[in-house]
Order: sequence, then structure tokens, then C-alpha cells
Amino acid sequence: MASRHTDNIDNSQNQQSNKRKISRLNPVSTRHSISRKRAVIACQPCRAKKAKCDNQRPTCSRCQAQESECVYEDATANVSFDRGTLATINRLDYLIDLAESDQSSQSPLVEGLSTRSWQSTDKDVIDEAAHHNIHNRQLEINARGATHVHPSAHLTASTSDSDTRLSFASCEDILKWPVFGEGQHLENIEALFTDPMLANDVTDNQSMTAGESQPLFVGTQNIVDCEPDLLENDITSLVEYFLVQVHTKNPILDPTSLRKMAANIVQFGLQWDGPTCLVLLTCALAVVSSPFAQLSTVTGSEVSGGSLEDTSKYGLAESYYDAARKRIGLLGNGSLATECYFWLGVYEMYSLRPFQASISFNRACVTFQISTRRTFKSDEASLVDAHACRQYWSCLKSEHEISVELQVPSSGLTAQNYTQSFPSPPENNDDDCSSMVASPTLMCYTSPAPFMERLPQIEASWYYYLADIAARRILQRVMDTFYTETVSSQLGNIPKMFKAAEELSRQIEQWYQNLPAPVKFDYDTPAECELAYHLQARAYELQERTYRPFLFHLLNHNLDVATKDRFKRLAHQHSAVCTKLIRHWDIRHRHHGTWLMVRQSFNAALLLVAAQRSGRSGLTHEQYEEAVNLSMSTIRYWEAEAADLKASRVILESVVSQT
Repeated sequence: MASRHTDNIDNSQNQQSNKRKISRLNPVSTRHSISRKRAVIACQPCRAKKAKCDNQRPTCSRCQAQESECVYEDATANVSFDRGTLATINRLDYLIDLAESDQSSQSPLVEGLSTRSWQSTDKDVIDEAAHHNIHNRQLEINARGATHVHPSAHLTASTSDSDTRLSFASCEDILKWPVFGEGQHLENIEALFTDPMLANDVTDNQSMTAGESQPLFVGTQNIVDCEPDLLENDITSLVEYFLVQVHTKNPILDPTSLRKMAANIVQFGLQWDGPTCLVLLTCALAVVSSPFAQLSTVTGSEVSGGSLEDTSKYGLAESYYDAARKRIGLLGNGSLATECYFWLGVYEMYSLRPFQASISFNRACVTFQISTRRTFKSDEASLVDAHACRQYWSCLKSEHEISVELQVPSSGLTAQNYTQSFPSPPENNDDDCSSMVASPTLMCYTSPAPFMERLPQIEASWYYYLADIAARRILQRVMDTFYTETVSSQLGNIPKMFKAAEELSRQIEQWYQNLPAPVKFDYDTPAECELAYHLQARAYELQERTYRPFLFHLLNHNLDVATKDRFKRLAHQHSAVCTKLIRHWDIRHRHHGTWLMVRQSFNAALLLVAAQRSGRSGLTHEQYEEAVNLSMSTIRYWEAEAADLKASRVILESVVSQT
């Protein structure tokens, strides 16, 4: 008996234990699970008798057995769906709305579908939407597998009006013009932007197997693999050289704080932190930069050597850059991280890595938005952080420059509208040069001058910085005016186009007239000062962007005689500006906008070819040949550092030979 009693107790405990285990192994989630056992609505006879209804149509089983009339309240709306199915449909409806909200305004088909109820059981509507989505997805897959297609190409292909921005905003778009044939050159240049076999990045090349790609820096100093060999004692002098040669174009750092960071590295060595990352980036920029000199890429009858041959310490700069990148992942989301991402992008622009630079500038903009979100105030008077204001404008300006050319999405920093005020200079300018000392190491990079002698340079730096921000604002107006409307919209209101061009030209002239003396330049004479030289190029760019739409319409659309004459005059002005841009960027000096300047030269040459082929350039044949040959020389000088530039030169030679 005792044994049987014990067995009963053990069995009872085992059953309870099993129940507990089952309850633990099969938890019920009430957040996303929905019961789907019962139908939505029973028939009226079953509801009246409170009996279970199996919802069979047209007669449920109970009514059929009793030979009674089976009636449902609603014979059309969702009666075949239970509660779980309806919930699933609602969730799908929400996701579809999110996916198609940005496309509905561009695609007539999506717009038509958005007005229909996705909870309807209309099979035709569902089939039509599914076919449309599959068609778009197939186009995207084909684009990835073959050549690059603009993300909105499949949305505008069925419409008669193409987006103007997609017609003449970049050199890839210009190559699509009918005057160049079928655009067969387009895939050649776009494919090289992201071709891993032609990577411009040292780390990308090192990750490939032997024989796939040659190292980029052939014949230059070997890259230092060991960080202690980065010559920590030279960091102080490199930081000073950076402040003289690079920081003057984007004065967003506090020189005193930067010097303290450098001193800590000299004393304690390289650390794995943000300050070390920032200092390493400034050293990389100092090594790769050089004093301004107007040296042409053509010397006499012979073409000069390539850009890598003229940058003997490129390998050392890459060592500092690589060491800084190892610390990027350790950054937070504060002001220091914003500066590191920004100067990382600046170095990548110096070394002609445009897509990597666009990513770095995007990260800088996003990090800035995160770091200032807590302190952001809508009241302009409350924005007292001058340092953050300088970060904002530098990040915004740099991202805008590269995104206009590459046509990549922006970070949304413009929409934040952090401030409309121009940045203000630091209160104590002495910090920029007060600690310059004539050490033997520093003399290898620069010849420091007394502060009073360098004061005009510091003032000119801030004049340039503010003038360049003002020019960026005008460029944004140009893009918003001419590069966002459709072709039919512009041609439908030609007087508005002329009025807009006159207003933009007036703003450009007003900007030029208000330039301070230290950065003033003459339109027809190359400026001798580096800062004025860059502003002069900015003025040419503004004019070229303003006149380009008129050349596009003149070459590609039928216009009446009076309108054609006015367009022709503006097209002649455009050709004159293009020749100025090409001559202006025939220079071997490396800077933040080097890749952009080569692309501008290529753009200008393509536009001259298009105008010359149609007889609308207003240039003599000798002027035309001189300009395009000079552009090819400029591209050839820099092409060893960027595969897309080499493709640009080959394409330009091809289209010129066919003219």
C-alpha cells in the first residue's frame, strides 16, 4: 500500500511537472498572435439561436440540416475573412502605403491604385497592383545587374515629360543628349564608380587576391604598417602646417584645443580615442597638401607628369589616414565625432575618393543633427554656439557640393534649418598663430611668420569662408529654379525662365560686388591669391549652371524664331564661361575640390562639344580645339588616382574625334 501510495504521489508530481514544463515551453504571445478560429459573422438563424455557425456559403451546415433559410447580414463586405485575416490585410495595407507614398506623385499607375481600397476583395485591383510592383522590382534588378539606372527612371519612363534634373544635371546626363548618339558611353563611366577591380582605396586593393589589382601608389613611399613609426614627434609641426594650408578653407576647429590634443599624443603616444583620430586626420591632410601654385598641366609642348609623381609623401599621408580610420568606429555622436567625419571626408576629397567622401560628409551631417538635437532651439537668437554654427555650414556646404554631382540622397540637414545666420569668427584670432615656433621639423613644412604678418591671411580666410557659404546659397537657388521642374513646365513658361535667369545673374553680380578686398578678383584675369582663385571658380560655376538649361532646350526642342535667338545669345555666353572654367582648372594644385574641378572641366568640354556640333557655341574652331585639348590634359594629369576620370578622358577623346 505504501508503495502504491508512493507511486500515486510520484505520478501526480510528474503530471504537475509536465504541465509546468509545457506551460514554459509554449508561452502565449498576446502581442502579435490573433485567434483565427471563429468566423467574423454567423448567419442570422444561428445568431438568433446562439448556435455555432460554420459560415458555409450559400447555406451553412446547420441551416441545411434543418432545411431552413440561411441569411447573412452582409453578403459582400469581408464576410469570407476572419479577424486574423483582416488584421493581416490591414498591416499589409499600412506597409504598402509607406512604400508607395513617395512614388504616388510620380507614377500614374501607383496614383490610381492609391485611391482604391486594399481591403477590397476585387481580384482585378490586387492583380494590377501586384503586376505593377513586380515590374518595378524587375527593372531595379536589371539595373543592378547591368548598367546604372537612376532610381526614378522606371517611374518616368512611361511619361512624356522627363525630369529636367535628369536631363542635364551631371556629365552622365549630358552624355544622354541626342547630339552624342545613343549614349553608349554612359555605362562606361558610371560602372567605374563602384568597380571593385578599379578601387581607389588602399584597403580595398589590399583585400583582393594577388594579381587582381595593382597598388595605387606605385613608386611612392611605402605605407607604414606600424603606428609607432608614424613619427609622433612630427605631429606638432604637421598640425601647424594643417592650420596654415588646409584649415583656412574650413575654419571649424579650435586651434588651441587641437594643439593640446597634439601635445598629449607627443607626450603619451597614440591613443584609441576621438582626439587621436582627429589629430591623425589633420596630419594626413598636412602631408598631402601643398602651398598654392598656378602650375599648368601642360608645360610647353610636353604634358607634365601625373599627380602621384608630384605627391612624393602620399604613402605617409595614407598611413595617417588609415590609422585614423581604425579609430572611427570608437567615436560617439558628439561634436568631436562630427569633426572627425568631416575631416575624413575632406581627406577623401583630397585623395579623389568622391563616393567615400560623400559617405563621410553624410555621416558628419547626421552626427551633427544628433549632437545638436537636445539643444536645438527654433528661436534664432538662442543659437549662441558659434562653433556648432561653423560645423553646420561646413558640413552642409560639403555635402551639397558632392551630392549635386553624384546625385546621391542627402542627410536631410537642410530640412533641419539649424540656422540662417552666417558663422561668426572666433573671438581670439591670436590662437591661430600665437604658438607657431620655428622648430627645425616645422621648417620642413612651412616658414612661420609673426602673428601680425599673418593677420591678413586669417582675415582673408574668414572672408573666403563666408563668401563661399553665400555662393553656395545662390547655387542652391539655381538648382531649385532650373533643375527640379519638368521640361514641359519650363517650356510652357519661357518668360519665367528668362526672368529667373536675370534674377540669378543679378544675385551673382551682387555677390561679386560685395566681396571684400582680400578675396576680390577680376573676372578675366586669374587670381593670384588661392582663396580668391577658388571664389573665381565658384563664380564661373554659378554662371555655367545658370546658362546650361538654355543650351539644353536650344539643342533638343523646337522653339520659335524670337525665343531661339534669345536662347542662342545665352548659349554663346555659356560657351564663353565653359572655356573660362576649363582654363581656370588647368592646374596641378591639390585641394578639397580637386575631383569636382576635374569633373567640371569634363562637363564644360562635353557641353562645348555639344554646342560645336550643332553650330551654337559661338567659338572659332581654334578656340574650341584649345579648350577641349586643355580639358583632356587636366583629366590626364589626375586620372591615375580615380578610374572614373580616366574613363572620362577616353570618352571625351572619343566624342571629340567624332565632331
